[in-house]
Amino acid sequence: MVSARVIVAAGIAALSAGCQCGFDDAKIRAIECTVEADCPPGRDCIDGYCQGRRADGGVPGEDSGPGVDSGPSVDGGPGTDAGVDAAVPCEDVTECDDGLGCTVDVCAESRCIHDVDPGRCAVDGECWSAGDVNPLSPCEECTPDENATRWTADDGNSVDDGVSCTLDSCKGGVESHEPDDAACDEGEICAACAGGCVAGGWVVVACDELPGTPGGDGASCTVAAPGGPAACLVCSSLMGITSLVRQDFDGCNQLEQLGWEESDNRSGRFDCNDVDRHLGPDIERNEDAVEIEDGEASISRTVDTTDLDSVRLCFDYADRDAEETDTLAVEIDTGGGWQTIWSDGGGPVPDVDLHWQNVCLDLTAADPLAAGNAALQIRFSADVSGGRLYLDNVTIDAWDAGTVTWPGRVFSDDFGGCELGGWSIDEGEPSCPIAMGVNAGREALEVTNDDLSLSRTVDLSSRCDDVRMGFAFGTRQHGNDHGLHVSYLRGGGGRSELLWSSYRGLENAEALVAFETSVSSVHPQARFDGDLGLEVRLEGGSGSLYLDDVWLDGAECQSGDGRLNVSEPVVSDNSGAYAVTVTSAERATGYLECTWAGRAASAGRAQILFCGNPAECRPGQTDSRQCGECGSEERACREDCMWEPWSQCADLPCNCCDAYGSCSACCC
Repeated sequence: MVSARVIVAAGIAALSAGCQCGFDDAKIRAIECTVEADCPPGRDCIDGYCQGRRADGGVPGEDSGPGVDSGPSVDGGPGTDAGVDAAVPCEDVTECDDGLGCTVDVCAESRCIHDVDPGRCAVDGECWSAGDVNPLSPCEECTPDENATRWTADDGNSVDDGVSCTLDSCKGGVESHEPDDAACDEGEICAACAGGCVAGGWVVVACDELPGTPGGDGASCTVAAPGGPAACLVCSSLMGITSLVRQDFDGCNQLEQLGWEESDNRSGRFDCNDVDRHLGPDIERNEDAVEIEDGEASISRTVDTTDLDSVRLCFDYADRDAEETDTLAVEIDTGGGWQTIWSDGGGPVPDVDLHWQNVCLDLTAADPLAAGNAALQIRFSADVSGGRLYLDNVTIDAWDAGTVTWPGRVFSDDFGGCELGGWSIDEGEPSCPIAMGVNAGREALEVTNDDLSLSRTVDLSSRCDDVRMGFAFGTRQHGNDHGLHVSYLRGGGGRSELLWSSYRGLENAEALVAFETSVSSVHPQARFDGDLGLEVRLEGGSGSLYLDDVWLDGAECQSGDGRLNVSEPVVSDNSGAYAVTVTSAERATGYLECTWAGRAASAGRAQILFCGNPAECRPGQTDSRQCGECGSEERACREDCMWEPWSQCADLPCNCCDAYGSCSACCC
């Protein structure tokens, strides 16, 4: 702010050479003064001119003080306390006024020089004292000895973002606020954007409106953020696996009504019946399943796999008292006639009797024409004599191989070295290796005359679909009190949901038989559970039971931004609204994936089913109506957004009759 009119009388080269130039009228004419009051703050009246003091108490004319013998500082680098405004040429000092009270402005060699007072900084157009903190960056401060014209990093400064669960510090002059989940209560995580600790687990994403036609308006989704504002969520899209058919035959509707066509030239027929409760996977209830007894029969259906390059068929089957000649086969027709791609002789196979076997077939591997096929036909053919064969949980899935991959198993435990891996013992005490029998010495878990319960939690945050679990078990000196049960624990350790169950021991003593179950098919929510809880319970009964080779796998989904356009959230009352535009095939399946800002491990996913337009209903929706004289019937919405057929009419008991012997209105 203080301007000194400077006239060069003998050449500025002497300054840069380090000559001591006195402040006399022959060389430099500065601000004239009589008393100190004539000078601005920080300047003394010396020899009739206002001059700045040096750090040692001297005056500039006594020796080469800062900014004199070092020459003009062009870059204001470390160790300098003066700067040159090279962009502003000058002929007179009046053209160099920077408006600051902590600098002396001079015009030297046609350039403006601003000499900063000792112990002060001139940064960002303001004057600062040593130790002053940058108001825009608390990890920087004024350190004149380091740099008088720039802020200096100081990692010793304290910072506070106001969030109690973050570790606050300065690193390299930049603020750092690292989330510290240990500072939160159990079950919570630290989300700085939400203001602190919030409920752990996955956020709830609900897409209530159905998508429209491809390329048109899409689904409207809301995001519930537990304990924090939805504005802190970052959402994107993924493409997953599309279920073209998912049929569990619950309700035992006519197969034609469910989209299956029965053969009319065979001796037998497929029926839908309650399966014997001794069959798995859930021994606690009678599951409806397709059954064939004493005859030959087939059922088939047509699916459209256009624009999908990977197709898979999965199903469960079991038999009871099967004969050696009994068979079940899978055939496909891609346009050139029927071809058998899988067949299994029925029995008697004690390893299969009274147990569901899960089979998954890669249809595109069997015939590449199964992909991108508008009329792919799939047929189940059975030949049963004397026994019974059961078919259930038929799924036909398809996907784009560029967006869905299987990077490898999440875990695989063969109990090598008799180590439990990630499993913990909740009940009982296993022995390892197997002590007796033909498997003696095998490193597997064994329980004898006792029960054993194992559990573990698995991080599935990087997987999005197709969660499957496998295991092998066998018995020695078995009895009907043997059993093995595999369960899914909601939320990592919540309510137990049975995935697979063996009601009786394996008939083939001491054989370890491999089984597989689809976690995400039995309980679809499992694929969205960040902490997947698993439990395996062995009931040794009056003999020994073995467990080995337990594994878990799941698909990884890639970005679906090329097909789905997820907008920024429209936040209202702490709820986020996300507009999704469908640009893919009608049957494409997508996911809306949300994370807390900066906390990718805390994610939420919701499946979005694109049903096309028009859509009859929403998946999971139910409907009911009156039927008969005073009965009712129900129907449910399928995953393709079409209504299932009405159930059989269930008549209510008639407590009063009219004159014609029929139920009157008072009964309804």
